Amino acid sequence: MKKVLVVGDFMKGSGLTNYLIDIYKNLPQKDFEVSCLSYSSQHNIDYLLKELQWKKYEVTSINKNPFEHFKNWSFFFKSHKNEFDEIHFNYSASWNFFAILQAKIKTKSKIIVQSHNNYFSKKPKGIQKVILSFLNAIGRVVINKCADEKLAVSIDSSKWMFGSTKTVKILKNGIDLDKFKYDPEERKRLRKSINIKESQKLVGFVGTLEARKNPRFAIECIKRLDSKFILCIFGQGMLEESLRKKIKDENLDKRVKLMGVSDDLNKWYSAFDIFLFPSITEGFGFALLEAQASGLKCISSNSIPDDSKLTDDVLSLDLKSIDIWIKNIKNITVLDNRINKSNRNCQIISQKGYSIESTSMCFKEILGGSSI
Repeated sequence: MKKVLVVGDFMKGSGLTNYLIDIYKNLPQKDFEVSCLSYSSQHNIDYLLKELQWKKYEVTSINKNPFEHFKNWSFFFKSHKNEFDEIHFNYSASWNFFAILQAKIKTKSKIIVQSHNNYFSKKPKGIQKVILSFLNAIGRVVINKCADEKLAVSIDSSKWMFGSTKTVKILKNGIDLDKFKYDPEERKRLRKSINIKESQKLVGFVGTLEARKNPRFAIECIKRLDSKFILCIFGQGMLEESLRKKIKDENLDKRVKLMGVSDDLNKWYSAFDIFLFPSITEGFGFALLEAQASGLKCISSNSIPDDSKLTDDVLSLDLKSIDIWIKNIKNITVLDNRINKSNRNCQIISQKGYSIESTSMCFKEILGGSSI
């Protein structure tokens, strides 16, 4: 049995967390003993990790205390140097290379590094951008030397983390398709729970509430549309309070709903009529794939990697022209054949290798066979 340490954020509402849990849950339990290490300082899914029987470790978030963050990593690998056969690092940028370097120096583990973004998670400015860009350049060199296996969720994310696609395997962002299939009964139940009539158009937004996900743009779209358009924003993050203030100041309280993080998010796609994905940067576009599986008409920014646009239900538009977004949102009609559309899209997604079963099978080959 191989012992694998999975390094990620492990917090509620994170697409990365959902991805890691799904992919490892679908691996043969007899072949792998999974532990996880969180770098987010969050504990809101500890109950789930306990149910999975995954041992959890953590380091202090670098945003909370950089000194403690680096100290924690150094101590961790010193204490656990012979414990894991493989260590799977999951990051958004190469500047965060310290832990990877420590693992290479202090352990004999196989090191797997996976890229999940095509730009910094939080858009830096001024001197911060200069420093991070410099560290990113160093990080690419270090990671390329330290990683035994390099993975990325898209071609764009590969170039961002590793500088090229050479010797990098694209591990597709598979989803549990059955969870996201359109369900008319859930549509009725959920729309009723927030008093949405069938004559109204429910617009969905899913993502961490931070600048790169661009929730302000989605709110601005609703502001310019008539009152039959209602926006539900799912996610949490640093922008939550400023978004709440914007909604109040713009008198949009009845038309924009901040829904937080939901355990039933997969069911909410059935309640939506339109899905907006106006991200400024994305490594892949997990939520966009989920929306397509539900048979939704989707409008995304043209900065989203093409890897996630698998059906003809995605329209890509430039963020510079909100008027074009408004025009196209108005022109979208609610589908009568949503069940058929969802089934067809799920078949396309599966055939193109983006089911969680397909992703887990590919990942099992990367991890290799059992270790006694």
